[in-house]
Amino acid sequence: MKQLSWLNPKDSELLSGLNNNSPFQFLPGFSKIYKEYSGEKVFLIYSENLKAFLPIRLFTSHFIKFIQILHAPIRDNKELNSEEQLQFFNEFIEYCKTNNLCERLVQPHPYGILSAIPNGSKYCEFGTYITDLATKSDEEIFKQFHPKYQKAIHHTEKSGGVVKFGIEVLEDFYKCYEHTMRRAGAISENIQYFKAYCKYLGSENATPAVVYDNGNPVGGIFIVHTNYSALCTHAGSMGDTKLYGSMKYLHFEMMKRMKSLGVKKYDLVGVRIGNNDPALEGIFRFKKGFGGELKKGYLWKIDIDPLKTRVYDFLLKLRHPGNLYKDIIDQVNLSSSRGMHILIIPSWYKSITEPVLGTFFEEQARTLMKAGHKVGIIYPQFASVSSLFQKKDEIVSFVDDNGLPTYSMVHQAYIPKMRKLSYRIFNEAVQRIYNKYTQKYGIPDIIHAHSIFHGGMAGYYIAKKNHLPFVITEHLTSFMTGDISHPEDIELSGEIFCNADAALIVSKNFKNDIENSLHLRNDTFKVIPNLVADIFFDDFKIKTYQNGETFVFFTNSFLLPRKNHKLIFNALEVLLKKGVKNFELRVGGDGPLRNSLQTIVKDCGLDNYVKFLGALNRQQVKTEASNCHCFLLTSTYETFGVVLIESLASGRPVITTDSGGPRDFINSTNGIILKEQTPECLAEAMIQMMQNYKNYNQEQLSKDCRQLFSEQKIEGDIEQMYRKVLAEFPNKTRIVSK
Repeated sequence: MKQLSWLNPKDSELLSGLNNNSPFQFLPGFSKIYKEYSGEKVFLIYSENLKAFLPIRLFTSHFIKFIQILHAPIRDNKELNSEEQLQFFNEFIEYCKTNNLCERLVQPHPYGILSAIPNGSKYCEFGTYITDLATKSDEEIFKQFHPKYQKAIHHTEKSGGVVKFGIEVLEDFYKCYEHTMRRAGAISENIQYFKAYCKYLGSENATPAVVYDNGNPVGGIFIVHTNYSALCTHAGSMGDTKLYGSMKYLHFEMMKRMKSLGVKKYDLVGVRIGNNDPALEGIFRFKKGFGGELKKGYLWKIDIDPLKTRVYDFLLKLRHPGNLYKDIIDQVNLSSSRGMHILIIPSWYKSITEPVLGTFFEEQARTLMKAGHKVGIIYPQFASVSSLFQKKDEIVSFVDDNGLPTYSMVHQAYIPKMRKLSYRIFNEAVQRIYNKYTQKYGIPDIIHAHSIFHGGMAGYYIAKKNHLPFVITEHLTSFMTGDISHPEDIELSGEIFCNADAALIVSKNFKNDIENSLHLRNDTFKVIPNLVADIFFDDFKIKTYQNGETFVFFTNSFLLPRKNHKLIFNALEVLLKKGVKNFELRVGGDGPLRNSLQTIVKDCGLDNYVKFLGALNRQQVKTEASNCHCFLLTSTYETFGVVLIESLASGRPVITTDSGGPRDFINSTNGIILKEQTPECLAEAMIQMMQNYKNYNQEQLSKDCRQLFSEQKIEGDIEQMYRKVLAEFPNKTRIVSK
C-alpha cells in the first residue's frame, strides 16, 4: 500500500483539479478560516491508491491530538462509493497509528456524511435532506414542498416579506441566529466566525440571507456554496412575527438564487435518524417538508490510542463532573440504549363506568411505550364508605389493555379516624398486587405515581420496601382548596414530596402554591407540564368566521362545582341582554351537577343556545375542538388545564379564568385570561373574541402548542428525568420535610 500524502490546501499540481465544482471544504480559503478563527490547521489527505482527497482538521487539547474528517473523500469532484470510502478510511486509520498523528479520530463534521464504517469504530446513523437544483425548475421545486409550506410561502409573499442577500445583511443574520441559540440554551459562534467565512471565501462562496417584516429582520440563514452544492450551515429566527412562513420563504428564495448561480444541490445540513428528542424531531419534520431527498449515511469515531484517550476522558470527567461533552454519536447511542421498565401508579384511572377518567395518565403511558419503554399500571383505590362491610377485603382485576398491562384494586379497609392504620393496610394490599405484577412482568426500573392520595402514598411505600427509584407528579387541586387539611395527611405529603427521587408538578403557579402551602423548599418540585395527544394535531383545519354567523363556543370538563359552569351560563344571559344572539355553547362532560346545570339553562331561557353533550371520548373531544371557534374554561382553580392545550393544538383560541395553571401558557396571542371571575367580564371577553377572531393565527397556535406540549416533547423531558434519577440512585441524600 502506497503512503498517503499530506497536502496543504493551496495551489499545487495535485490540487489543480479541485475548484469551484468541488465541495467548499476543498477550497484554499477554507484552511485560512480555521487558522484565523481558532488557530487550527486544515489538511488534505491524498490517497495514491484511490486518487482521492480527504479534508481533515488537526487540533490539540491538553496532551491529546485530535483529527476530524470534514467531508467524505472525493475523486473528480464526486464522492467515493461506500467500498472505496471504507478502503480509504482503513488506510487513513493505519496511517495515523503508524505515524502517531493523533490519539483519536473524532466525530466527522455534519457537513460531510460518510457512507462507510471502519471496523472498531463507534457510530450512528445520520442524514440530510438535499434538493436537486440542477434538473428542476423553480416551479417544480416549489411543487415538491408540503402543501402547508406552499401556503405559508404565499402568505409571507403577500404579507410583504422581503429577502436580502449578501455581506451587508450579516449583522441582521447574526441577530436572528444568536437569538435562536440563546433561546435554546445552546452555545453560539461569535460573529467573527461568519466574518472569516465571508472574508476568505468571498461572495462567490459565502452568502448570508435575511427575511424582513416591515424592515425588521425576522429570520436568517448562512449559506456556504460552490457549484457542487449549497450548504445551509446556520439559521435562526426572531420568533415574533406574523409572517408564520418566513423561514420557508427564505429557504425557497435562496434555492432560486443558488440555482441561478449554477449550484447543483441545496443541502439543509443534517438530521438525526431515529432519534427520540422532540426538539430534534421538529427539525427533522421542518427539513423534510421541503420535499428533498433524504441522503442517509453515518458519523463515526475511533480511538487510535485507547489508553491515552481513556486517561484524557477520566481527567476531563474529574474536572467537569456530570458535564462531560457528548457528541451526536454518544447522544444517539444513549437515547437508543435499553428501554426502561416503568410502573405507573395513578390515583384515579378509567373504568367501565368512567371510561374517560385519568385519560392523560394513559396517554402518557402509551407515549412512553411508543418511545420503546416497557410500561405497566397498578391503579389502587379505597372503596366507598357504604361498601366497608362487604366480605371481600379487596377486589382485583387485570386487563392487558392493548399491550398496557393494568391491575386495578378496590380496597375495603379504610377505618374512620384511624388514618395511619388504614394507610398501612392499604399500602400492604397494593404491595401484594405489586408482587403479582412482578411475577408476570419483572421488577420495574422506576415507579412513577400520580398524586399523593392514594397512588403516590402506595408508590412511595412500594419503592422504599423494594429499594426502587420513586417519582411522583402532583395534580390535585385539593391542596389549594383545603380538601386536604388533616395534619397527618399534610405531614405525609411533605415526607413523600421531599424524599421522592423526583417530585414533579404540572405548572409554575401550582409549584409555588403547593410549596408555600406545605412549607416546602422552593426547589422541591420540577415543572414538567401535561402533554397533548398527537390526535389533536392530526387533520388540522382552519375554522373561519364572518360577522353575523353563529359563533361556536365549546367547554369540556367534569360537571363539578369548582369548574364553575354557572359563570358561563350567567355570561350568556349578559350577551342576550346586550342583543348578542349569534352564538352556540356546546358543553362536554358529565358529573353530579348535570341535572342542576340543565335546570339553570332552562330557567335562564338558554335552551336554544346550549347543548349538553355528555362524557366525550378523545375522538369526540377532537371533533368538537375542531368544529368550535373558541374554547371556554371557567374553573376557580386549575393546576394546569389539559383541555386548553387540546384546543390550542386544534388551532382554537381560548378564554379562561385566572385559575393558576393556565398562566404558564395562555397569553394575548392565543387567548384571553379574565381579569375577574364575573359574568360581565366573561361576556365582554366573548364579544371581544368574536370581534377579533380573525386576528388569531390558528396554524401558529397549533405549531406553538406542539413545540411546548407534544407527546414527543414531554416524553423527552420525562425520559431525561428518569435517566437522571436512575443515574443518581441510590446515592441520593434523603431530606426531611420540616
